[in-house]
Amino acid sequence: MIEKKIEMLDSKINLPIIQVEHEGHMLPIHSKYNPIAEAERLIDSYAEQIEQADHIFFYGVGLGYHVKITQERYPEKMISTYEPIANVHKVFAENAKKIGVNVVDIVNQYIEYTEDDIIKNLTQFKPYFAQRIVILIHPVYGKIAQGQFKQFSDIFQQFIQDTRFNTQTKLVFNDRWVINMIMNAQWTLNTPNILAQSNNPFKGKPIVLVAAGPSLSEEIDNLRYIKDRGLAFIFTVGSANEVLIKQSIYPDAVLSYDPGDDNYTVFMELVKQNIKDIPLIFGTTVGHETVPMFPGPKIHMVMNRDKFSLFLHDELFETINDSGTISNVTLQLVAKLNVSQVILVGQNFAYKKDAFYAKGIKTYDDKRYIDSILQKIELGETFYVEDVHGGQVQTEQGFNQMRREMEFYIQQMSNLKIVNTTQGGAKIEGTVFQSLKEVIDTELTDKAVLTKWWEQLEQPTKIVNTKLVEKMKKASVEYRLLYNDMMDILERLEKKHDSTNGKQINQLLDKMYKLLGKLTKNLLFELIFSPIMSVHTERIYSNLTLCQRMSDNSEKIKKVIKIYREYMLITLDIYRSINPVIQLQLLPQIENKERWKYYESICGVVHYEGDWKKKSFLRKEPKGEIVSYGASAETTQSGAIFHFKFTGTALQLLGTNAVKSTLKLKITIDRQEKLVSVFEYIDEKFTTFHQQILFETSKLSEGMHEVTVEILSNEVHFNLLGIRVNNENRAYHIHEVEKIGELVVGKCIRCHYEASFNTLGEFTRAGEESGEYLSSSTLSNPNGDFYFIMVNDSNGEKILIADRVLQNRISKTAIVDKEIILCSNKAGISLLTSSVDLEKSEWDQYLASKQNIRNNNLQWNADSFSASWVEDVDKTDKEQFLLRGSYLGDDGSINMDDGLEHRTINLSSEAMKMTGYRPKLVIYSI
Repeated sequence: MIEKKIEMLDSKINLPIIQVEHEGHMLPIHSKYNPIAEAERLIDSYAEQIEQADHIFFYGVGLGYHVKITQERYPEKMISTYEPIANVHKVFAENAKKIGVNVVDIVNQYIEYTEDDIIKNLTQFKPYFAQRIVILIHPVYGKIAQGQFKQFSDIFQQFIQDTRFNTQTKLVFNDRWVINMIMNAQWTLNTPNILAQSNNPFKGKPIVLVAAGPSLSEEIDNLRYIKDRGLAFIFTVGSANEVLIKQSIYPDAVLSYDPGDDNYTVFMELVKQNIKDIPLIFGTTVGHETVPMFPGPKIHMVMNRDKFSLFLHDELFETINDSGTISNVTLQLVAKLNVSQVILVGQNFAYKKDAFYAKGIKTYDDKRYIDSILQKIELGETFYVEDVHGGQVQTEQGFNQMRREMEFYIQQMSNLKIVNTTQGGAKIEGTVFQSLKEVIDTELTDKAVLTKWWEQLEQPTKIVNTKLVEKMKKASVEYRLLYNDMMDILERLEKKHDSTNGKQINQLLDKMYKLLGKLTKNLLFELIFSPIMSVHTERIYSNLTLCQRMSDNSEKIKKVIKIYREYMLITLDIYRSINPVIQLQLLPQIENKERWKYYESICGVVHYEGDWKKKSFLRKEPKGEIVSYGASAETTQSGAIFHFKFTGTALQLLGTNAVKSTLKLKITIDRQEKLVSVFEYIDEKFTTFHQQILFETSKLSEGMHEVTVEILSNEVHFNLLGIRVNNENRAYHIHEVEKIGELVVGKCIRCHYEASFNTLGEFTRAGEESGEYLSSSTLSNPNGDFYFIMVNDSNGEKILIADRVLQNRISKTAIVDKEIILCSNKAGISLLTSSVDLEKSEWDQYLASKQNIRNNNLQWNADSFSASWVEDVDKTDKEQFLLRGSYLGDDGSINMDDGLEHRTINLSSEAMKMTGYRPKLVIYSI
């Protein structure tokens, strides 16, 4: 306990003061003459900072004269006190009333009994970091508590830095985490959960955790020795897989959890080589671009942020805490897997000769990266910490924070042996340093690795709880009603805030708080809003706390109205940002899969007539790229029509009526007309992406049915999201044929395409439905269906064009002049030609000049024209080529050969990927 000898005296004006022993002398904390005047001068010196602050944090209280003055001058400010000398606080508490300090009005009183109390106290204070805080340090405490204050100050600064970093991370990634949970649901529902295995393949086995620090380069031979003999499981994190794969050392698993939209880039070497026998263990909040492009087996671990997976499974799973680095995520995982020991390799957490990454990683040789390190050193942003050998090594704040986080987890793993073999790395408390060669010689003596261990994992058997999905849909409806009711009450309060009728105002406030209670219990709020709003919620509730201290009741109500209006607008922004992803991506994947087969409105099955357009739901990713998360077919035209065919006995039409007036539809099935009225509408402020069931029938006869839907309403804002048919049946475009011999100009045929990175894929199963349609968000390793549309018949050769871009990250040389066999027919694959001479431009002849393309960009997925490759005949007009989809090189020239580079340009104010191809297929004489 931190105590000092103290004594009480009376000042010259008969007010008590306190003296504290310091270096053998008794030092007064307050003036012996007039402690009040002294306190006033102290507060005067801080006046400007106090006026701009919300919360005053007093370090060093004494008897609290300066606290008293502050309470009198600034009654609306929040106050917290921190006393580093425990027995001084006892005297303060005994004399507070006599001196005039209102103890009840002090929000927090912190006392430091031991060094550990600093972290405990500041952790309790963290919720107030959302406010503007001024620390008011009593001058005398700079002497009598010098050591304690320095320690407090260092930890406080660390808390501030960590909080700012975490806040910034949350602001950038909070909604991204939720989007990833939703988009990854199809994978988490269909891959093994590594922490839900009754037969754990890693129990009692050693794990080598390989990170991408610069020391990794020195351990390649040792890692090869371990791998060749199966002495331990090798898990790689971050870019370390790239280093090992280039050395022909295949890790036993790669791990990933980063929510960023560019996270997948760390696996590009693995993707390029199309390696299919290295498994990925992914966190359920990982960037959703990562999992679908990964070629090997996939296993998941549920992250603690992810309430969504637990909800969909309706089951509790062990979770892994989100962390500042994948190394700490992996460390938690292997501890839960009950491994025998963990051997850290390449875990430097520091620079090594101005490098932080191992050789073999692109960043290692990046001059800009090296220059940034040198700049940090010059600016004094780096510092030294103890290394594994007892010397000093240079590091920076981010790396040091990751190291401290690892030490925190290691403290909780007392039964797990952790050996740090990182030569020249920062010392990690709780680990034993030993060279990897010594570990091999003394510890790794027997084979431990099971070949293809992932094949022994239990596959998920739990299906989605459909009742819970219905609850989520109802929660979406409930939110819209709550939002409207809440905004209505806020508007009524605003009109009455200065009214003298306090009873009426209190009744409205009571209604508002009841609505807020319902909102926070809403399932959508719990799963979606709450995780995203955490930073905003801290700030809003902080503002409300300050608001309650206001003395003017009318101004207080005005402030409350402003705070809650802001709060509701944030929820609306989140709803508009997330709910469309649920409607367009999640529900089609999980809802009633046993009964229904879903076709999205833009997949190519539906034929549109009239003024329709493809309405994409676009989101801007953290790196600035604009990405589509699905789309609907939208029209505002009375008389607009859509057609399709299907087999089976049941049908659903799903879409959104976004105007108040009744949506009137004439639905014709096999020449039998039916008039349908849809009375429910969804205000477009909530977006037009909602799966309302507009029409449903289950009483049709078996066989093929042709459907025509015409919009009869005068006032129209209608979005078609998709159609559903019996799960065992199939939908067709009205011009679709099932055999190549039946193709004529204007007809289309379904086809399957599967490819690996930078390789022309296989075109198979023409005329069949062999899987789900290829997404409009193209991949480097696509696997799905699309349509070939016949555009010309020349001398017995059928010319067909794909209705969408099939593949990205593929070079022109991998595509042009390739021959294939499609249903026993010889055919050639190439690109459309593009030229300023329209007679030479197949792009213009077959696509851009087609009347149905200009008026209807749905049938040919025309909004992806600009992202597809073309064969340029001449290069005289760059702007024309860009509009037709050519690629602009770094030097300003049009570059058709470098499809592997991942670049963007601005088209129509949207950043679009200019990589991908839409093939032309020529079927030779049949």
